Amino acid sequence: MPIRKLDNQGVVLITVVVIILLILMLVTSIISMNVSQILLSEDEYKRLQNQVLAEATLNLVYGEMQTTGTPAMSDSFTFTLNNITHTASYSLSPGGLLGASIVDINVTY
Repeated sequence: MPIRKLDNQGVVLITVVVIILLILMLVTSIISMNVSQILLSEDEYKRLQNQVLAEATLNLVYGEMQTTGTPAMSDSFTFTLNNITHTASYSLSPGGLLGASIVDINVTY
């Protein structure tokens, strides 16, 4: 019985193609995760900017209360940070604890 030589040349090509496809899928998923992390970081950065702006507005109202005793009942401010326009507005209303005013602050960008 003669010994037949098996033809395995196509197996190497298929194995290489499968490995390349697996690496491509892995790289695509890593890039996708990095893009989503960047977007989340940008949102967190904007949220922190707006929180600082709201706290600054609250400090401004509190400073006016300390200085003049009666700040304006409502006002708005516009700031530009990194080419993004932020608007902070506040309104005072009576009805807080022990006669304190309620301060409603709204920050938009």
